[in-house]
Amino acid sequence: MPPASTPCAAAQPDAVAIERGSAQDDAQVRSYFAAGPDHPVIFTDATAGWPALANWSMESFAREHGADLGFVQMGFYDWCGGRATSLGDFIAKLDQPVSSLSGFWIDSDYRPTPTPPADPESLWSFIWEGLTKHASMRNDVGQYPRGARDLFEGMEKSAYAALEKVTDNSYRTLYLSRKGTITPWHCDLHGTIGSLAQFEGRKRINLMPGYDSDDPQNEGFDPESPDYERFPQLAGRPIFQAIIEPGDMLIIPPHWWHHVRSLSHSITLSYNFVVPENASQFLASVQASEEGQAASPEHRRLIEVAFAPERLAEAAQW
Repeated sequence: MPPASTPCAAAQPDAVAIERGSAQDDAQVRSYFAAGPDHPVIFTDATAGWPALANWSMESFAREHGADLGFVQMGFYDWCGGRATSLGDFIAKLDQPVSSLSGFWIDSDYRPTPTPPADPESLWSFIWEGLTKHASMRNDVGQYPRGARDLFEGMEKSAYAALEKVTDNSYRTLYLSRKGTITPWHCDLHGTIGSLAQFEGRKRINLMPGYDSDDPQNEGFDPESPDYERFPQLAGRPIFQAIIEPGDMLIIPPHWWHHVRSLSHSITLSYNFVVPENASQFLASVQASEEGQAASPEHRRLIEVAFAPERLAEAAQW
């Protein structure tokens, strides 16, 4: 799968279009991931057999799980709080001001507060633990491309829980986003491979190779209106761009910076994972982090066993 070089005529007329391909050819998928992967791709049929493609919609979520509680998050780089409300009310008022939502404001420690912690309309996405609460929703999620040899798939539950605890990160997250919601320029932690599977609505994604750099000085860059005087370190790097629609799965290579805009109300499943080819770098990054240094001996042991050389060698033969 060589990188595409066709100009993409969307927000950035000189952006590089992201190639599209099939996830059904295991050998081709394995070759793509074995190379890093070193460029993004959109698999157009990766979720073709998933029940979620037919079952997940704003309408069905409101009907079946509307009483579930969640919160509208404000802030991305720095979590500052949000608005606690029900899933049903969030969906019913997608086109109304955030301040009209039922519920109450919460601060960064999840404590009720009488005033909004930030601009009431500076929302990011609705945070809802639907996959944790509802087995039926977990069953709606099928297998990711088999050729990827995802190491998180089949990992012992205790090891996976320790990994999420130590890194303070959820590797699978469901996002419900209003039209116009922006996930600003960022790079996923610890060199994981990212994926965005779209189930309702459309999103535009801009990406840029990070050349193995997670430099926080890149934060704040806007690829839709690039300012290379402020960010000279990014000048000359290609911007890749695509619009994903229901049925699409975008693969984001390790260390690639990206920016996401919801072009309509949307439902997206984000999943970050590790393959044998980048497992050692991932483990080293986790162990070297402040969280990794502060981890309990038992958590460190569980994670080390999960990424032991013999397991990586076994996974390489999948």
